[in-house]
Amino acid sequence: MSQRIRRARARLFWRRGLPAALAFALAAPGALKAAGNFFEYFEEEAKVVTASRRLEPATESPVAIEIISREDIRQSGAATFWDLLRFRVGVDVVDGRSHDGNRAVVSVRGSPQSHGDYLLVLMDGRSVYSGISSGVLWQQMPVQIQDIERIEIVRGPNAALYGSNAGQGVVNIITIKPEGESVFLKTRGGSRRAMSGAGAVEHTLGDFRYRLSHTYNAHQGFSGIAGVQTSDFVLSNTSNFRGFWKTSDQTSWEIFAGGNWDTSGLGGAALAQYRTREHFQMLKANRELGPNSTLEWTGSRRDLATITDPAFGGPVATREYQYDTEALWNFSSGRNMDTTAGLSFRKTVVASEQFFGGQGSLGHYILRGFGREIIRPLERLTLIGSLALEHAYDGWMQPAWQAAALVHASPEQTIRFSCSFASLTPSVFNRHVDWAPSQGVFLAGNHDLAPSRLYNYELGYALRALRRRLSLDAGLFYMDSDGIHTSIVQSQTFIPAFSQTIFFNNSNSGDTRGAEVKLRYRPRQGLEAWANYTFTNVTDRKGDRGISESAPLHKVNFGGFVDLGRGFSASMNAGYKSGYLTACSGSVNFDVPAYWRVDGRFGWRAAPGLEIFVSGQNLTRAEHFEFSDGLKVPRTFYGGIDWKFGLTK
Repeated sequence: MSQRIRRARARLFWRRGLPAALAFALAAPGALKAAGNFFEYFEEEAKVVTASRRLEPATESPVAIEIISREDIRQSGAATFWDLLRFRVGVDVVDGRSHDGNRAVVSVRGSPQSHGDYLLVLMDGRSVYSGISSGVLWQQMPVQIQDIERIEIVRGPNAALYGSNAGQGVVNIITIKPEGESVFLKTRGGSRRAMSGAGAVEHTLGDFRYRLSHTYNAHQGFSGIAGVQTSDFVLSNTSNFRGFWKTSDQTSWEIFAGGNWDTSGLGGAALAQYRTREHFQMLKANRELGPNSTLEWTGSRRDLATITDPAFGGPVATREYQYDTEALWNFSSGRNMDTTAGLSFRKTVVASEQFFGGQGSLGHYILRGFGREIIRPLERLTLIGSLALEHAYDGWMQPAWQAAALVHASPEQTIRFSCSFASLTPSVFNRHVDWAPSQGVFLAGNHDLAPSRLYNYELGYALRALRRRLSLDAGLFYMDSDGIHTSIVQSQTFIPAFSQTIFFNNSNSGDTRGAEVKLRYRPRQGLEAWANYTFTNVTDRKGDRGISESAPLHKVNFGGFVDLGRGFSASMNAGYKSGYLTACSGSVNFDVPAYWRVDGRFGWRAAPGLEIFVSGQNLTRAEHFEFSDGLKVPRTFYGGIDWKFGLTK
């Protein structure tokens, strides 16, 4: 063996670690080229767009971020969007039913609630939160699992780039960009009378490429306490369209459209139903102004109609319209400086005769300007600054800012420090509600409710070793929340009859301290293992247990994937959560004891493009509680077929 190869092995031993050197030592000289091709698979750094509104390596992100790839989604066996987020570091997911049919509670770094108005959720960069509650209706989102290319999760405030609802994080669901000529079919069935069918087609018409998809989903839902049968059913249809048209070398256009038609039970023994009808349209244009400059324009419209019948005193109907437009400019002046600037405008119109005391429709707008500068004064130092200013509908001028420094201690190690400030706009419901949900109870909105204020500080460390086969990310964070939007009992009487008025104000404040660690190891293609740990401690200055004990103190998750050969594969996700207190709109608080959850999937690729699979969720126990809605999450099993094949012209 040549002296050159011996020296290469020695360098690898000291620079990359003993395991990599031992693996390399087993390779014969003739296999070195093949090994180099193998390592290239891991050396490519994942790129993200959500962190800085521009495509960049994940290790260059000024905020903590995680990517769920298309392969991660396939291996998970997840039946819902929130199941894709369940085992991620810093993310807490609860299966639950609030009074308006929202079927999941998703939070980042604490403060879980029926509607997470501190968490911004995007679809291809378009906001999908409700204009009334400022939260997300997860079950009714007009997107399908088979259409998702990847999900990017930002942990921590990013309001300087995305606006006030990005106070604790951003979840950006990015759909598949049409590329070729193919058809995808999927069918699935399982426990609780679960049944779904999905199909998608990609096609090309000259320079125009498009993808059209549809999913039908139905299941019986969960049982109640002591096996009581409930009306927790789901019947839904979802359709999506995405088109891409490159009109010149410098200009491209994208068209997005979709809708969701959902009817579901509210989980009680009564035949209460919740129905939604939603559709959206979005147009995006991208223009290259030069070799280092791009301009992107986006315009979108959303229409969401809901009706609850009968529940809490009778039918409640709402209608929401949301119009957004944004211009985004990115410029790079070489390796030392990058600039991002944007201007956006949003108009929201909401209407509900029941919620708003016969006021009819309410309209508001937000005008926002923002910018970000990335400077590299030294080879191993990157400085990032962001600033935004929002002009809200009542004349508020809400600032948001972020400052970060990245120190590249070596090509494999990055240290990150960041601090930020965000103003969080109150929901239309909390400001304008005028509603009696039940006999003797009255909800009164507060027109003077001000934005909450959130300060965040965090320190992070990232390591990419063994040719990026091993990744380690760790961080510490502290968040100070002032002026939290809180409901209080304003008045209460018992004579001649019970009467209670609930009011909203900014009287509460709190702190959140935490630590996050995640580890991922991929020794070869087709084999990987991962683990993460989250510590979250929330303190509430008014002693409200619904806030201070709502986040699990400890969360541990681990899992992996293995290609077993001959087309067989298996994956497993396991998670532990310490006990917590859960609260739901219209329900009492409930102490949830600590529990484990294990999900698994086994698949067989019977032919190219054809896979048969079985999956199970909550395998460790027959059922357990996660939310204060009186429903139990059961052990479930699913089986199905995925089939993708090409089209011939």
